[in-house]
This record gives sequence, structure tokens and C-alpha cells, in this order.
Amino acid sequence: MKMEILLVTLHLVVFAAAELTFIKDTYQNPNSKEPFRHMIKDKATGLIYVAGVNRIIQLNENFTVLQSISTGPRLDDINCFPHELNLCKTKKMTDSYSKALMIDDRGKRLIACSSLFQGSCKKYHLSDITKFDNDSSKNKYVVANNATASTVAFIAPGPAEDGKLAQPNVMYVGTTYTTSGYKFIRDDIPAFCTRNINTLDIAYKGDFVKSSKFVEGTHRHTFLVNYIYGFSSDSFSYMATVQRKSTSSEKYISKLIRVCQNDERLYSYTEVELVCKHNGAKYNLLQAARIAKPGKLLAEALDITMSKDVLFATFSIGKAHSTEALNDTAVCIYQLETIKSKFTENVQNCFNGSGRIGPDHIVDRTQCQKAEGFIEQITLDYCRELDFNYPIDGEHPIIASAALTLKTKVSAITVAVTHDYTIAFIGTQNGHILKVAIESQELAHMYEDLVIENGARIHEDMVFDMAEKYLFTITDKKIYKLALQDCSQYKSCGECRGANDPFCGWCSLEDKCSVREQCESNESELRWLGYKGATCTNITSVYPDKLQKNNKVSRTTSLTLNISNLPTYKPLNVVCQFSGYNTVLSTKANRTSSNTMTCETPLPNQLPSFPVGADHIIMKLSVVIDKRLFVSTNFTFFDCEVHSDDACYKCSLSKFNCTWCIKNHMCTYYPLQDCSETDEFVAALNSGGFLHKHTVGPEKCPRISKGHPEILVPSGNYKKVVLFAHNLRAFQYPIYCYFSIGSGRTVTARLISHTESEKIVECENTEFSYIENTQTWNVPFKITWGSKDLNKPFDNPGNVQVKMYKCEMMGNNCGSCLIIPTDYNCGWCDSRCSIQGDCRDSIWLHSSSTCPNPKIISINPVSGPKNGGTELTIIGENLGRTYADIVSYVDVAGISCSPLRDKYQPPSRIVCETGEYFEAFQQRGPVRVTVNGQYLAESKQIFSYVTPNITSLSPTQGAMSGGTEITITGQSMNAGTNISVSIDNIPCTLIKKTRDNVICATQASNKTKIENLTMTFDLQTIKSPLKFTYMEDPVISNAKPLKTIKSGGMPVNVTGQRLHIIQNPRIVFWGDNKETFEGDCYKGSTVQEMTCWTPYVAINFTHRRKRSEEQEKTPSIVLEYGFMLDNVKAYQKFGNITVYPDPEFEAFSPSTKIFSGGRTNDFLTIGGKYLTDTGFVHNQVKVQIGKGECEVKSIQFLLSCKPPKNQPTALGGGQYPEVIISVGKNLTVTLGNLKYGENEIGLPTMYIILISAGGGLLLLVVIMVLCLYRVKSKKNDSMMKKMQNQMDNLELKVAKECKEAFAELQTDMTELTNDLYGQVSIPFWNYQTYCMRVLFPQDNTVDHPVIKDLEVDYNRRDSVEKGLALFSQLIGNKTFLLTFIRTLETHKNFSMKDKVNVASLISVALQTKMEYSTDILKTLLSDLIERSIDGKKEPKLLFRRNESVAEKMLTNWFTFLLYKFLKEVAGEPLFMLYLAMKQQVAKGPVDSATSEARYSLSEDKLIRQQIEYRQLTVYVQDMEQYQAAHPVKVLDCDTVSQVKEKILDAIYKNAPFSSRPIKDDVDLEWNSGTKGRLILQDDDNTTKQEGEYRRINTLLHYKVNDGAYMSLVPKQTVQFNQSSLNSSEKSGSKFYDNFPFSTRSPSLNRTVTPQNVALEMEIAGVNKVYHLVRPHETENFNKEGTDRGSKMVSEIYLTRLLATKGTLQQYVDDLFERIFSIAHRGNALPLAIKYMFDFLDDQALLHNIQDQEVVYTWKSNSLPLRFWVNVIKNPNFVFDIYKSNIVDSCLSVVAQTFMDSCSQSPHRLGKDSPSSKLLFAKDIPKFKKWVERYYQDITMMPAISDQDMTAMMTEESRVHQDEFNTTAALHELYKYVMKYNEELWQALEEDEFAKKNRLQFKLEQVRLAMDREVYC
Repeated sequence: MKMEILLVTLHLVVFAAAELTFIKDTYQNPNSKEPFRHMIKDKATGLIYVAGVNRIIQLNENFTVLQSISTGPRLDDINCFPHELNLCKTKKMTDSYSKALMIDDRGKRLIACSSLFQGSCKKYHLSDITKFDNDSSKNKYVVANNATASTVAFIAPGPAEDGKLAQPNVMYVGTTYTTSGYKFIRDDIPAFCTRNINTLDIAYKGDFVKSSKFVEGTHRHTFLVNYIYGFSSDSFSYMATVQRKSTSSEKYISKLIRVCQNDERLYSYTEVELVCKHNGAKYNLLQAARIAKPGKLLAEALDITMSKDVLFATFSIGKAHSTEALNDTAVCIYQLETIKSKFTENVQNCFNGSGRIGPDHIVDRTQCQKAEGFIEQITLDYCRELDFNYPIDGEHPIIASAALTLKTKVSAITVAVTHDYTIAFIGTQNGHILKVAIESQELAHMYEDLVIENGARIHEDMVFDMAEKYLFTITDKKIYKLALQDCSQYKSCGECRGANDPFCGWCSLEDKCSVREQCESNESELRWLGYKGATCTNITSVYPDKLQKNNKVSRTTSLTLNISNLPTYKPLNVVCQFSGYNTVLSTKANRTSSNTMTCETPLPNQLPSFPVGADHIIMKLSVVIDKRLFVSTNFTFFDCEVHSDDACYKCSLSKFNCTWCIKNHMCTYYPLQDCSETDEFVAALNSGGFLHKHTVGPEKCPRISKGHPEILVPSGNYKKVVLFAHNLRAFQYPIYCYFSIGSGRTVTARLISHTESEKIVECENTEFSYIENTQTWNVPFKITWGSKDLNKPFDNPGNVQVKMYKCEMMGNNCGSCLIIPTDYNCGWCDSRCSIQGDCRDSIWLHSSSTCPNPKIISINPVSGPKNGGTELTIIGENLGRTYADIVSYVDVAGISCSPLRDKYQPPSRIVCETGEYFEAFQQRGPVRVTVNGQYLAESKQIFSYVTPNITSLSPTQGAMSGGTEITITGQSMNAGTNISVSIDNIPCTLIKKTRDNVICATQASNKTKIENLTMTFDLQTIKSPLKFTYMEDPVISNAKPLKTIKSGGMPVNVTGQRLHIIQNPRIVFWGDNKETFEGDCYKGSTVQEMTCWTPYVAINFTHRRKRSEEQEKTPSIVLEYGFMLDNVKAYQKFGNITVYPDPEFEAFSPSTKIFSGGRTNDFLTIGGKYLTDTGFVHNQVKVQIGKGECEVKSIQFLLSCKPPKNQPTALGGGQYPEVIISVGKNLTVTLGNLKYGENEIGLPTMYIILISAGGGLLLLVVIMVLCLYRVKSKKNDSMMKKMQNQMDNLELKVAKECKEAFAELQTDMTELTNDLYGQVSIPFWNYQTYCMRVLFPQDNTVDHPVIKDLEVDYNRRDSVEKGLALFSQLIGNKTFLLTFIRTLETHKNFSMKDKVNVASLISVALQTKMEYSTDILKTLLSDLIERSIDGKKEPKLLFRRNESVAEKMLTNWFTFLLYKFLKEVAGEPLFMLYLAMKQQVAKGPVDSATSEARYSLSEDKLIRQQIEYRQLTVYVQDMEQYQAAHPVKVLDCDTVSQVKEKILDAIYKNAPFSSRPIKDDVDLEWNSGTKGRLILQDDDNTTKQEGEYRRINTLLHYKVNDGAYMSLVPKQTVQFNQSSLNSSEKSGSKFYDNFPFSTRSPSLNRTVTPQNVALEMEIAGVNKVYHLVRPHETENFNKEGTDRGSKMVSEIYLTRLLATKGTLQQYVDDLFERIFSIAHRGNALPLAIKYMFDFLDDQALLHNIQDQEVVYTWKSNSLPLRFWVNVIKNPNFVFDIYKSNIVDSCLSVVAQTFMDSCSQSPHRLGKDSPSSKLLFAKDIPKFKKWVERYYQDITMMPAISDQDMTAMMTEESRVHQDEFNTTAALHELYKYVMKYNEELWQALEEDEFAKKNRLQFKLEQVRLAMDREVYC
């Protein structure tokens, strides 16, 4: 995770996370489900104690576990007294959560407090934590009794005992109040207290006063104090907290509590606010703190001594009215002296009568009493004596400015001092450690960011080791030992000091980065350079800075080195060193001044050789002091003479001071020494100091050139080579041409004058030929001057060469010959390629000719879809020379095929795109190419136009993660070139295609769904009815056995869920070096089973031998294993498996073993190694004897098996059968052959008898031994089995207990939060659907013309489209469009519905021209505003209703431009509000007939009776029948339809509503056990008739029990329960859901009342039905205004409204806050809002409107009312959801509140005000402030430039240009033109601009075109 850190030093620096080299050691939590929580170090021994859930561990600094004890779970219950647990019936195994951990140094005790036994503490012996004090301190209630409530406890001095000076230690405890358990138990635990360290009792208990403070009883449940940190300093103890500012405030602040340590009655208890500020922002939530001593520099900056305490604290900005922190943290630093002063000031103020007693959560706030003459006694160390004016709530806060801000959440801080520097180590909530150097109180910088454990919270306990070299940090899962520094990672002084690490500095004379202590003589000046102060030692300059290698003046040169910050040193061995190119040369060095040294260069012959082609080498010049590299720089040696072979051009281009001697033909650094003064010189561009006459630069060199670098000559021809010569000198004569042909040819050349500086060189006519069969042959050549022997060539900088070539080798057919570049002069001569001169008897075709014999060799593919678009590749010969030759001359079966220019490769390859097939053409036919319209080539292969047909799909289901290989079978599946497969727009990656099938691999889906298959063949798309189901990923729950052998082949039985959907499951082992070993898996007989076979593992084993045993113990290695399940990644690492070496069996020696026990049932025994304690069992071992099997009986050091009675036949046909042992599937060992029969040695009978008798006796002894062994083994097995059963039973009991405890913990959580956490995605509609629902709310948006193809008669299509194109141009004329709108609006028959429709059609038609659309909108709005001001209409009513086209267009404009803002910002809180409403309503009864509910925001929809109901949990099998049963919470009063809705909501929780089944398509089936399966209906023959009413069936009616099993099944055609309704009245709730009251959304100010419902049902002519509340039979439903609830006092139900409102309050706040914020999560305010608000402000200025309320109202009516209210009221416009009537009524109340919040009129309420306004009466003033601030912030924002707005509009048009059919929108608008044609014609006649632009004529053109009339 990347973290941006904002530094106070006014610039942003992003640090890369350090490598894990800083982590020196880790200790892994042995049980990851029981996280660590606290850690403390014993300062005396250095031992570390760690406490977490259910365990305390003692470790040393090397993480060796010394002791570990279990602290839980224990039998306990929060509603029981610890001392009465034996009487507690509800006690259960309960986890122990660590709450505090302390060390009592004096008593040598470890005090550990946990949540068990009402929050008790236990005192363990430090030396042996298995021992603890069983004294009176046991079971004292001290800390919080749950896992989350805060507790801070520490040990510090307390009050001195009477008559003694020494102060004994006491325990200071701060505890957050909890509601867990009995109230009177929790009420007895103080918020703050001091406790006796021995008894844990309250330290002081007087008659009226104790050393404890309680939160006042009325505030305990609501005023929760969160304790952060506690510490002791001087004679005071402090506790840092986060709490509300007061009991009446919702604002959270940080406070510091202080008590005097010698004050036993806590009279000195004082609270003062702790404030941390940065740039005016207040960081209100304290996150972590630490008291520490400052380093020298910080102490100096604070103007204190180093012995004084400093408080280092981190704060965050919290969310409004919440303790939840944002990712914005500040580090503040407080002197304890300043803190003491501020406390003293507040105490003095109180005793001066100006302060207040408090805080009010402890005592009532009252004015302090003034104490005359007492103020002077209150000094910094004053400890309270008076028993009044206490406690004190200080009014003057302790304030500090932030030294550093961080963009992260902090959880821990600790401080270290190194040398003069102070360093803070800050732990974050996402697993980082930040290192911060603190310079002063207001300046710090972060210099390193260490990633310790990404995503894990660093707990607040961080401690240093005894030597303070390491830092110990703790997370839930691990303890880390971190090095405070790693200076050795920096290899240079720049890196070392650039790291800004206060621990590290550059040890200059030792050339290393180290801590100061590791640098010798570090106190000397410039010896150790810290991160501040002096800069690094550097060689700033060397003179001379480079040298010619061969110094012809002196053998060596003395170099002068200027060195900055050169430290002093004793006379040591100092040398200069030149290193590089595997050479190290040392020379003499001398120090000549404080910052200069001299070095001698090495001898020239000692320098390394120059690399080939290089004219210099760069060596490292270093100063070496006492054999240590001290400081270095680069130094260059060059050699000009290297260029003597390269001639003048390269010599003069050299970057060194080189000179070319023309006469001597050499490059030199010493021209006057190496050449004569009469020579002519060309100096290099970089030369300097050469005073002799010379020219400069390569352009002055004598050289040759040619316009083209290649001189082309056909092989076997003579040619005079001609070139240009430049800058030739008179003495450069004679001139020769040398050609490197064969052994070389030198010919004379003549010079021909051309210009003064340029001449022509003509070489003598020369034959050029070569015999090699290659296309070309390069002939290097040079032009020389002077004697032939001297060989002084002219420069040839252009590398001009002669190239010989053979035309016949460059083109093997006519086409390839004619495309040879024209410079070669090749052409086609009969049957070969040649130059024209070699073609004498045949016609020679030049390069611009066309070859007469084109030929098609192959085509691919040979079939394609009828829609065309197939890229057909044609391979052949002579297929044209240029693209123009074939561009219009390719057809396929008579249908044109368009060649693709970029893929045409003349003359052999054409790629063309097939056209669309029509019935008039042949469906099959050859491919034809007519080259240049003259010569035809036709393919022998036939191309077919086909229609691919999909017939089957296999498999039809796969995992959401993808990777399923689908085989799609059908006909012509390989048609075309570009084939793609998709499932609901999710691509399926193509793997293979053939004529009959296509194989593709699915990609991941973000949800489960069933979707159709779509295939695209080039331009043809086929949507198949076949469906593929994305199922939830498989789940693996268990795998065993977890052992194997090296060769593998052992079975691992895997159990889980949905394993059948994986096609290619594999088991994988992970080696230590990240290598993997994979084995096959096979699906079992059920979907929950799978068998995997372990792979071969290439590892080596170590052998160990026990001292007391002769038998070698089997070694083993533990590896990680997992499963490759297609693309499912979750189980790639699942656990550990033990790998043993392969068993080794002793081979027969000799190779044939004699076995004589076949007939006597003897056993065959085979010796071996690694046969016990290994990775297999005996039933996995198979012994084969030939074609028979030897039944394995046992494997105990020896393998014993029972062979067949008779000798089996050999497998290989030999004389004796082979003995082969197989272990698992992979390991097979052949031991030799086995021979059955008697002993063939001829012995006397007596010997045989004696041997037999001896053998029998021996056998008897062996049998006895075996029997004894068997008895012993059986006894051991029995005992082991018994122990295993006991362990299993114990495990089951523990699991059950844990499961029950977990379930109880979960059920205690808020059900609403539970439900909302399950929602993982927001089902936004796409842009088109969203816009359609807003623009055309009354129409069928799915079938609207603007999203369909233009629907006109085929015969009229062309004319209509032409006419609409003209009409589009006319609409684009601003005058016409405005005239059109104004004409329609003034017509008396132009209804409100027409205005809305025309406005939406114009918005759609101009959607691709948003800039023009905006201009039209602004003009219309300006007119509207002007008419409103000039007329009698109240201006404030403007934009309130859709009374004009402009107002609806304004809504549409915001709809288009705020979609992105909805998706990225406002959509989430709106959806969460809807979801919260839906879940809250569902918690209580909802009347199915009237839509009234127990939980509602609307009084009209509130059930006015007490309904008895019970919550049930039913278990529902999914409709696909392959998932485990879903637990669904329902109510026994729910109707069957309501139950079905809740079940569908649970099963399809994350699915869009449109993609899930509807309740009317399924039936609810109840597996009632004894009664069998029963289909439940809303109305059947069991329905109760009560008078004229029938009561809708509920679960209670059917007596459905809790835990019942149900399933949703497809709608039954034959009902199991005969319905009493007629055939038109379907079962379930459909018969009343179809009525208008079920689907119509009430208006904003009116909800559907029960009277309307009953009336509509009665009109519908059905039986009267009711669900929960039956209307009174005598009540007159037709009487206007009658309310059947009027007989009740409606106020009695307001508490239900308030309860619902309270639950939804946070979601309403979040939505309003998100909408009325100009920036959120980096999302800036949409430009459209700023632009429109500025427009309204400009209009107000234009019309001189002084009343700001008018403009405020315009803004509220234009955006909140016209857009946001519509969206809030109708979230189904934005999301794919179902909005029920009751949710609609609740949303209406929220929308009404939103409207009220945007109004500036006073919010006056009375007793007769509607409940919808009373409900949020308290919140509306707050919301009004938000709106005012929002409008002000927008006004203060910089104006949007026209350029920015134009760019935004253009981008909006581009992105959504294909969303609507603008032509269809124009067609709909044209209907209005025709309807009001006369009025429009008249208006155009009267408008001057219309006349000028001939708009009447253009409109007539449109009409004529639409009517298919011809016009000119």
C-alpha cells in the first residue's frame, strides 16, 4: 500500500517502503484465531511478556519461549458473579481478552487483567508465570468485561502512608463503561480510580470520599470515555482520553486527566483539553501517546534540560460526531512543564472564582468558589488540600502546533534518543512503522517507512531491547524484532547522509556508513558526518582533468586534487589509486594544504589496454588512507593515435585535443613533435592551445563522397566508378582506386575538375562479378593517394560501397522480379529475372509492367459468416505489383472482397475483407483476383458463406473466478477469422477452434449469475439460448491424510462444497525455494468429494539416529500444500503436509530367491528401510509375484505378505515370476525373481529331519515372540484408539462451546449492520437506463423509440432518413429551435405532458452536442427569468415545477452531467439509506394488503395496533439445488409472498433486481416432516373467512416452526393446495399485487392510505382480504377524509417513528453530507453545478435582484428540488432495485426533509404540524447550515472558464455518443412539427432572423424529403 506523507517542510516526499532486512526476527502467534494484544518488558531482566486472547507468553529477546500459560477460555457468564459461578446456570466457556498488562517491580509480579469474571486481574510471579497469587485480589472487578471497551492501567507512586515519607506504588486505572452484564455490577466499577496494588481494592475508602471517580448515572450509557494512554511525571499521574466535549455536545475532543500522587481523596482531579493544531485545522482525536526524555538538540529547541519529560502524541481528525478517525494525522509535542503550567493556571482560575467545577459527566457544572488569599499557594507542584472546588474542568486548553502531518491512521508511538537526536517510531493501523526525526516542537520529518505487516494494526505497546538496538512491535499475529537502523545498506557518503537517518553518519576515513560508536575517533572533526552539518568529503576538481596516454614530455604527470571537507589524520600510509579494467595502480600522494593533495599518474605502459574502437578509458582515481578507500572521482586517459587508422574525419571529431597531420597521415596529441612544421593540420573541434596554422573540424578533411552510399553494379559487368573528392591538397597525387574483389584490384584514377573545393574521381573501367548464389555482394573499396605502397586512403565518412547483384537471385517469378527497386534495373525476361541487356531473344518486362500469369495457391479460411467481415488471406504468385493493381479486383463467390492495404504483400499475399452475402449470389464459389483489370487468377479451393449454428454447451456451469474450459459444439464453428465468445459481456478466452466445436476459458465474474452465450464470427453475432451459470467458487473444508512419500502417488481425500464445477483440479506442494510440485485430482461420487494424488517431490532428507535405538528414525520434511482449482486462488495454500522418503526394499541376492513355503502357507518377508512412521499405510502397498498377488499382512520394520500357494506365471514369460512392489501410484520396485519348490541340495534324510526339527523349534520360538509382540501391539493400539476417541469427544465439545459462544457474540451485534455488511456491490443502472428513467418516467423505457432502430416503412426509410438529416441541420439552427419551442409553449393545446416529452426529446437529440444544448438551455432559462421578473409571478416560484420546456431540460441537463458524480460519490450513501430502510422495515410486521408497517418514517404507513409476532429462522435450499441451505430470518406473521420476497432477497442478495426471479414465478415448498412437502399459498382452501373478509395466509396460519426447511420451486401447474379463488385469481399474492396500489408510488406529499387500498380492491370486484389489521365492516370507506385510525390517539405511535428515525439517522446524515460537500474522497464538485449556479448569480446581477433569498431559492429549485429530490424519492431510477410502497413512503419523508433543508423560510412547527416535518425538526437547522455553507463554498470557487466547460461538454458528448438513437428522437420531434405546422410556419414568417436564414424554405425541404417529393 502506497502512503503519501505530508511534511511540514513545505514539500511532499514519498518514501518507498524499506526492504524487510530491518526485520531481524519474528515470533508467530501459535493460534492466529486468538490475537495478541499487549506486550511489556521487564526492565531488570529484559524478558518480554505478551498477552492476548486466552494466553500469556514469556519470551527472551531472541523470541525463545520460556513459559506459556493458558488464561482461557473459562466457564463464565457476564450475568453471573464470579464467586457464584457454581450456581450460574448460563455459564459457558468464554474467551479471555487481555485488557491490561503491568509489571510491579517492587513486588516482582506480572499483573494481567482480562475481560473474564467481570473484568478481573491476576498477579503472576515474574520469575515463574505458572504461579500466581491466590489472595484477596482474586475476582475483583477492575477493568472492562468485553473485548472492545478501552482500559488503561499503569503503576505509579500513590499517597504516602501516615507518618512516612515513602510513597507506595498504586495502580491507576481508567475504564470505559460497558453495558455487558448486570447494570449494578458495572455501576460499581469507577471510570477512574487508584487501587491498592496488593489487594486491588480502591486505594482509599473514606466515609464520604473514595479515590475513584464515576460517570454520573444518567450519562453512563451515553457518555463513553475512551482511555488512550496513562503515565506518571514528577509528582502527578495523568490519563489521556477521548470524550465528548460535554454531555450536551456531540463534538469529540481529547482531554488530559491529572491527579496529584499524594492526594488520596482525588481532590486534585482536573481535566484539561489537549489540542493539536495545524494550518488552522484542529486534530481532535488522540490516537497514541508516549512520555519520554528529549535528545540534546530537541531539549535546546524546547529550552529545557534533557532530564525533563516531553509528551509525544498523535492526533487525527475525526468524522463529524464520531470517534472514527480519518486518514489525516498530526504529531504534536508538549513539554510537561507547559502541561503543569496550564493545569496550575486552570486551578488558580477556579480558586479565583472564574472557573467551573466539572466536567458535567461526573458532577453538575457550577461556578468555582473564590478562595481569598489562597491563590499564591497554588504553585506548579501544588497538591490539593482543600475539600471544595473539585473536580475541576479546565477552561484553558493545552495547545500545540503540529510538528508533522501524515496521511494515515496511527495506532502507536514510542521515542528513542541517539546522540543528540530524538527519533519517534510511529506504528500505523495498516502495518507500517514510520521513523520520524524530531527537530523542534513544530518541526519534524519522516525519513523512513517500513512495511512490517501490510494491513495489520500495530498495537500501542512498543518496547526497546536492553541495549536499545532493536524495537519490538506487536500485531494480532506476530511479534517483530526490528533493527533501529541499517546503516550498512548505504554505500556512499551521499546515500548515507541523504537518507536523513539520525542513527547513521559517514565515517570518512573508514569509507563506510555506520552509527557513531562504530567509527574510530568519531569525536574528531569531519571524522563522522551525521545527517546534519558538514557535507560529504568530495574531490571537487582535478588538474589536469584528463591526459594523453603516452606523455612524450615526461613519463608521469603530477595531478592536483582539490578536496572539500578533508579531515585531519595522523601520518598514515596515503597513496593515490587508479583502478579499472581489472587493473589497480598505486602512486605517490602528498597533502599540500588543508584541502589539496597531489597524485602522480602511473607509467604509460602500466595503464590497461584500450577497448577496441575506443580512444579513451575512464579510471577511478581514489585517495587511499591506510589501505581504506577514502574519496574517489573519475579520471580519463586518452590516446589520439588510435585514430591514425581511422583517418582525418574521426580524428577531428574526437572530444579530446587531437590533430590530424595530412602529409604524415596520422592523428596525434603532439603534432609538432610527431609531424613537420610544413605539414598541413586539421585540428579537432575540441582542441585548444594549438597555435600553428591549421584548419578545424571534419569538414576540412580530404574525403570522398557519393550522393547514394551504394554503387550498384550487375554481376558480370564492367563499370567506371565515379565519386566526388573534397578538400584535396595539391600534394595528394597520384590517386588509385582499390576494390576488394578476390585478392584485391588496384586501378588508376583520374581527377576531373568540378569546383574549387570539389573534384570528380573516375576509376578505371573494372569488371565486377561474383560466383556465389546470393542476391547481393558488397565490395569494400578505398581511394588512396601517393605511392601504392604507402596506402594513404582518403576519408570515406559516408561508407560508400560498391554492391554487386544478380537479378535472377532477387526474383524467382515475374511478380517478385518486378517489385525489385528500380535502381537495380531488373525486369522479367520470359522465365527469369534479368537486366535488359541480358534479355536478347524475349520480351523484357520492365518494373512498371504487369505480370500476365497470376496464380492463387491457397486461401484461408475457406468459410466465413454471411454478414461478411472475414479477413481472407490469399497466397499466390504475381498477385499485383502495387495496391492499385488489386484494390477493386478481388471477389469471393462473386461478392466483392476489399483488400486491406496494410496487409498487402506484393506480389504473393493479399488479405481482403469479405462483403455481406445476399441471396442473389452464390453461397459457395472460388476466390478470384484480376490483376490490374487484365489478368485473372482463380483459386482451386472453394470459399463458403455459412451461418454458424450453436447446438450444445459443455459444461454449463463454472466458478465465479473463471478458468472453466467450455466446449461449444455446433456447425461451422471455425467460420471467419475473428471469433470471440462472451457470457453476459464477460469475454471467454478462445483456446481452440475446429469446424465442429470451439473451446474457450471463462474469465472471472464479480457475481453469480445465469447468462446466455454470445458468439461473434467477424461481423456476425449469434446469441444462443444456451445458458452458462457462474456459481460461487468451490469451498474446501478438509483434506486428509496429510502425509506422503517422496515419489508421491498417495491419496488425499478432499471434502468441501461445489467441487464438481472445477474441471482440472490439481494438488500443489510449495517447496522452500518457491518451486512447485503438482499432482492430479479426480472428482468424487458427490459434489462434496474429491481425491487428489500427491506428486513427486524433488527434495533431499536429513537422517537422524536416536542414541537409544538401533533402528533409524524416518526423516521427514513439512511443506505447504494447496489446490489449483482452475482460476480459484483462495486455496493455493491451504495447510501443511509431511513428506517422508520413499521406502527402500532389499533386492534379492542372488536375483532369484527360493521360496519353499507356498504349500505350507508360509509368509514372504522382505526387509527394507523407512517402513515405519512413514507416509503410507500397508493397504497402499501392493506386492505382485508374476501374475499373482502376495497379500500384504503387515509392515513393521519388515514387509510380510502371503504369496499364492502355487507358483504364478511370470509376467515377462521367464522361468520364474518377478517380485514387484508398488507403493501408491508412482513408486514401483522390482526385487528379483521368486522360485517355488523344495530345497534342491542333496542332504541325507537324517540331516533333513534334524534340520526340520530345529527349524520347527526355531519357528515355535519366533511364533511365541510374534504372539507376544502382537498382544503388546494390540494393547497399544487399543489404548491409542481409546485416547483418540477421548480427544475427538473433547474436540467436539470444545468446538460446540466455541461455536455457541461465537453465535451469541454475533447475535448481540446490530442486525441492521450485519445485513448491510453483506452487501458487496451497488447495482447501478447503466447510463442509458438511468437517463431513460429520468427523462421518460411515464413511458416504457425498454421499448422507447430513442433506444431502438428507427421504425419506418422499408420503402420510406431512405427518404425519411434524408429528411431527418435535413431536420437535424435545422434543429442545429438556434433561431429555429427557439422559435419551435416558443411556438409550442404558447399553443393552448400543448399540455404539460407534451412539454415534458418535447424537452426530453430535445435533450436526447442534442445529447451529442452538449455545448449547443447548454447554450439553448441558458437562452430559455434567461427568457424564463425575464418573464418571471417582468410579470406578476413570484420570482421565488421559478423552476419549482415543470411548467416549461426549459425547466424539464434543466432537469435533463443535470441528469446527464451528474451521472459520474452519482456513481462515484453520492450513489453509495443513497443506496445504503435505501438498504437500511428496507432492512429496518423488514425487522417488523408489514401489512401486505395496506403496506402499513411497524417500522416506518411515515405516519400514514404506520401500523396502529399492537401486532404479536415472533422471529423465525427458516433454512432454504437454493433453486439450483447445489448449495447448502440458506438461513433466512422471517416473521411468523409474514404472508407467503413476503416470505418468498425475503428468501429471494437473501439468496440473490448481491444480484440486480432485474436479473433475479420474481416471487410470482416460484412457489414456496415446506418440508413439514410428518406431513411431507407442502406448497404454501397466500390463499387456498385453508384460508380463514371472517365475515366478508378473507385473511391472507401467514406462516403462523400454517404453523411453521422455527428452523423449518423450505425450498423455492418453479411455479406448479397443478396446485397441491386447491385454491378457492377462480381461475383468474392466481395463488400467492399476485391477485392483490397487480392492483394499482401495489405498484404506484405515492406522490411526495401524499401516501396511499388504507382507505384507498380497500376502495380499489372493492372496485376491482374481488373478495375483501386483509392481512394484519381488518378494516371495521361498518366503516364508510367512500367517505372523504375518513381515517380508520382516527379513533386512536396517533401520538401513541410516534415512538415507533422516532425509533425508525434513530436507526436511519446516520444514513440520512451521510447522504446529506455527501451531497452538500464540494469535495469528497478526492472527487471535486461537478463543473455543471458551479457553472449553473454562476449563471443564476449572473442573471440576478443582470436583473438587479437585491434579494439574496430569490437567488438562493432559484438554486434550491434548480438542483436540490429538480434533481436530488427526484433521485432520493426514486432510487430505482439510479439502481436496479425494487421499491416497495412502505420504503417509498419513508423516502418521501426524507425527500420532504431535504426540501425543507434547502429553504430559507423559517421552519415553524406546531402541534398540528405533520409528523413528517416534526420527525426531523431537530436536524433541519443543522442541514440548513450545511446547505448555506455549500452554496457559499460554490460561490467562492474560481469561475469555470469557457474552455474548461467546452472541453467537459465535448468529452461528455463523445463518451455517450452511442447511447441513444438521435435520429429516432428527431423523428418524434418532427411529429410535433407536423402537429403545429401552421403555427410554426406563421412564427417563422414573422421572425426576421428566420427570414434571413430562409428557415421556412428549409422546413419545406424537410417536409418534401419526408414525403418523398422531388425538389430542386
